[in-house]
Amino acid sequence: MAIKIGLIGPEGRMGKAISALHPVIPIFKHTPRSPLDCDILIDVSSHKALLENLSAGKPIVIGTTGHLNFAPIQEAAKHLPIFYSANFTLGAAILNETAKLVAKYFAGDIDLIETHHTAKKDAPSGTALHLSKNLQNAKIHSLRSGSTIGEHTIIFNNAEEKLTLSHQVHSREAFAKGALAAARFLLGKPPGLYGMEHLFK
Repeated sequence: MAIKIGLIGPEGRMGKAISALHPVIPIFKHTPRSPLDCDILIDVSSHKALLENLSAGKPIVIGTTGHLNFAPIQEAAKHLPIFYSANFTLGAAILNETAKLVAKYFAGDIDLIETHHTAKKDAPSGTALHLSKNLQNAKIHSLRSGSTIGEHTIIFNNAEEKLTLSHQVHSREAFAKGALAAARFLLGKPPGLYGMEHLFK
């Protein structure tokens, strides 16, 4: 039986990418959040609509960034299964795990360069902030250029050598596939806050 996915933000770039891969029930800004005829929600709208979207009382995959306060998500996760990720791509998850390993053994300066399209509103990106949590004293550099979908490069540098890790997204389909995988993973889970590390386990 197919999962009935309610998609919050169907008109945006990510919303269109998800809709192209899976049938969805579109939920717009003016759509009442209760009742909703779906099994699970995917939110790719705006962080400003977080409280309204959580009020639906449905399992939810949150793909919005720019959150300054995660307390509402953590509180809602006591009663709902919630999946949050700043980046749903396989490559970004691998980059995060690899960077943590390198940081344990490679002492020196760490520069994190993130590049996105000129219409992206938040800087640094949510992915860059997530990556930096495991990289002590990393300096983040944000670039907004052209139509770049997303690129994150981590440079480890000292007096003797340099090591560079980089991930670039070629298509928003990579994000869309990850968001749908997260929705399938979350369905039937007990209340709690889940992320990409749980999905890969």
